[in-house]
Amino acid sequence: LRGAPGSSVKLKLLRPGSDAVDVSLVRERLLPAAPQGRLLDDGTGYLSVPEFGPQVADKVQGELDLLRRQGARGLVLDLRRSAYGAPETGVKVAELFVNGGVVARLAGRRVREQVFTADAARSAWKQPLAVLVDSATAGAAEVVAAAVLDAGRAPVVGEPTFGRAPVQKTIPLPEGGLVLTVAKYLTPKGKPIHNQGVEPSVAVNAPPDAGQEQGDPILDKALELLRGEVNKAA
Repeated sequence: LRGAPGSSVKLKLLRPGSDAVDVSLVRERLLPAAPQGRLLDDGTGYLSVPEFGPQVADKVQGELDLLRRQGARGLVLDLRRSAYGAPETGVKVAELFVNGGVVARLAGRRVREQVFTADAARSAWKQPLAVLVDSATAGAAEVVAAAVLDAGRAPVVGEPTFGRAPVQKTIPLPEGGLVLTVAKYLTPKGKPIHNQGVEPSVAVNAPPDAGQEQGDPILDKALELLRGEVNKAA
């Protein structure tokens, strides 16, 4: 499907119960959405990471530094609907929120288990933290949520995540190719993420308009928990 920006590609879409549909798309260069941080009215920092693209860890650290300078007393890390990005990018982001230790594992039938540990010197946010997830949280974002959860670093609030954290290899064939999963990411404690997802420590069902600050029970619950932690730290 890849090609020069401005060129066209034709697709045939097959849908259950209906005839095939032919469409023509114009290719464009897509840039990953950048992390966005801001202060909420109560002085809590809010950081959304919608995609885990290149240099996402550096961009997250930059937003954390800015929120700290603005006087944020706690942080909501919003990983809801964050489904773009290879799981390995989540390892680097997880390092920013835990103080060393194991942040992820990788294992496969023919792959020796790898253990990813965090460099404590990279920890960039030591203040109170809450992480938001939902059923659309996948891949790299799941790695971050699992690392925070298993480290006991912060509550993970919301819905069970999607469950997609594979390492895949593409094998060229005469007509197309075969995408083969060769390994899967595990939580620091060894629980599979792929096809299992991450269970939040505080379960809250998301409404249809989740993500909006008004009437958002997941965010409201996280802010409630953070207020208690901020008061303890004061």
